[in-house]
Amino acid sequence: MLGSYLSELSVFGEVGDGYPYFDAYWQEPEGRWPYLFLEGEVPVGFALVRASEEAGVDFSMAEFSIVPGARRHGYGRKMAAALMRRHPGSWHVAIMAGNEPARAFWPKAIAAAGAQRVRHGLDEDGPFYRFTVS
Repeated sequence: MLGSYLSELSVFGEVGDGYPYFDAYWQEPEGRWPYLFLEGEVPVGFALVRASEEAGVDFSMAEFSIVPGARRHGYGRKMAAALMRRHPGSWHVAIMAGNEPARAFWPKAIAAAGAQRVRHGLDEDGPFYRFTVS
């Protein structure tokens, strides 16, 4: 799933080969959390969450993907909200510049998580959201 996701992202800009931090999600259980989303026994997506190194931010959504066939059925919003509630605190979600589907998705997912103090911004890497989930 990761390879397909990275390939899909390449439409929006340069994406390097492989994912250098992938193994760390199983080697650093106190600072990185991998999630596989299932509908029954069928994988419909995944997320990689990490402890943030940014001051005032607890968690960062490193990667989040729902497989194309499962999109627009509510899985993404439901699963994003569930994992944000599983890690209460302050969050940072960055969006790759030009990724319009993600720009449409994240405000809905953040609202579904019951986020508070939502702030939207733009930096040199693209749009981002910062918010708190109780």
